[in-house]
Amino acid sequence: MTSKAPIEAASVFHRRHDLGALGVRGAEAVRTDTPAMLARVAKMRDGFAKGPKAAPGLIMARRAEGRRQLMTLTQRFLSA
Repeated sequence: MTSKAPIEAASVFHRRHDLGALGVRGAEAVRTDTPAMLARVAKMRDGFAKGPKAAPGLIMARRAEGRRQLMTLTQRFLSA
């Protein structure tokens, strides 16, 4: 869900406080890029919104592939 993307970004940003205990130095210099984060959320949202429109084509392609495989198996079975 796109609403969880900013929450995950904030969680990752907050975990920078724990990095020193792991031997990672320089975490105090980490900063957020809010416009980049919001652009990522928008891209995810657009992908989700586009998904249902693309689904019929994907379903038909998978259906055709499944039918081809079924026909191949049926032909092998009948010719044996």
